[in-house]
Amino acid sequence: MSDHLIALEKKAGLIAKLLESHPTVISIQANIPGDDKNISEAHLLVRLFVHVVQDQLNVKVISLMTSETFPYALLTLETENEANIKQTLMNIEDTHPLGRLIDLDLHLEGKSHSLSRVQLGLKPRACMICGSETIVCRRTEKHSLETLISHIRQTVLHHLEVVIAGLVEDSITAELDLEHKFGLVTKSSQGSHADMNYHLMIKARDALLPYFMEIFLHGYHAHDIKILLSSSRPIGIKAEQAMLEATGGINCYKGLIFVLGLILLSSGYVMSHGEPFEAIFKHIKTISEPLLLEFNSTQDSIGKRMYLTYGTLGVRGEAHLGFPSILHALSLLEDNPLSDGLIRHVLKTIALKTDDTVLMHRAGSLEQVQFFKDMLKGADVKDDKVAQKITAYAISKRLSLGGSADLLVATLFLHQVRSLIL
Repeated sequence: MSDHLIALEKKAGLIAKLLESHPTVISIQANIPGDDKNISEAHLLVRLFVHVVQDQLNVKVISLMTSETFPYALLTLETENEANIKQTLMNIEDTHPLGRLIDLDLHLEGKSHSLSRVQLGLKPRACMICGSETIVCRRTEKHSLETLISHIRQTVLHHLEVVIAGLVEDSITAELDLEHKFGLVTKSSQGSHADMNYHLMIKARDALLPYFMEIFLHGYHAHDIKILLSSSRPIGIKAEQAMLEATGGINCYKGLIFVLGLILLSSGYVMSHGEPFEAIFKHIKTISEPLLLEFNSTQDSIGKRMYLTYGTLGVRGEAHLGFPSILHALSLLEDNPLSDGLIRHVLKTIALKTDDTVLMHRAGSLEQVQFFKDMLKGADVKDDKVAQKITAYAISKRLSLGGSADLLVATLFLHQVRSLIL
């Protein structure tokens, strides 16, 4: 018996076992032709559609499985309304941009086969390339295996490009739109930044978006993760130049280019290699290995000056450790609906856990930094009035959490990646 048939039998056995205690089971498997169904896009598709199904149905248990020949997921539901469940699954297959690349099968207690479209009097699904009947295309070998796999890979990547671009823009905008955030620029205030305002930040954001996507694709197409930092540096330089040109020389997001750039490099690599969400942080450590050597370079930066003055590693140290502050911040967002108060609390938490070199530069002393952090630590910043009071103090002292804001943007981005894709 082939490995594929053995894997299918094992999958059927697991479904049968689940049906002993649950009336319905949904299996999620990528629709990959050929003998090698274990391609990285298959893993990504399975994880992505777990989120899609979970968003529309009351899923109780999720099991992600990897066999020797294909990945799949098994989801259990307590409801017995099989017609409604099947209709929901078919709607997902028919309307999602990647729906043709996935099989969402409904398995029922006491039945040996999944409930099919034909049993419901519907036409079978069409070919993913030409729209003809799939069975006809298979029999006539109308499309080569190489053509089908190439189509799958291109379709997945195109969808990711659209989604990731939207998430990057949304994350930057969500931070920028947040009010009362301790000296940072908002819609209603320049904060502690006399040379910046909301509209300038929007210009900077728009100038950077194409380069952020270029960085993501650079990571997606990469094979050697250890050289990603050096190989992506020219993109970062172009991004900074585009930002400065758009803002008339004002540095609005240089730190964000660094932070979100690393996140996007690693995210792209993880998605193209079929790895889970947690691998993003593991790979950031690998990508960032050369970073601390930059303190020995002749290039000047606020981060380097703070290292020479106070011995703090700043955002380079954060990256070198795999952004532990972002990991902690993500735990605060898990299972909680986003709100201004919660996002502001996350910003506060990041500021307390990191050496924000922007804050240190503006404060002028570690004593002033600690005084401000103590003020933040004891405050309920979800309360608008409390946040306004601390913000007024920050502006009066020209303090700003610019470095923490960059980490917040990256946190909001990864929160959405975890909820929608991985």
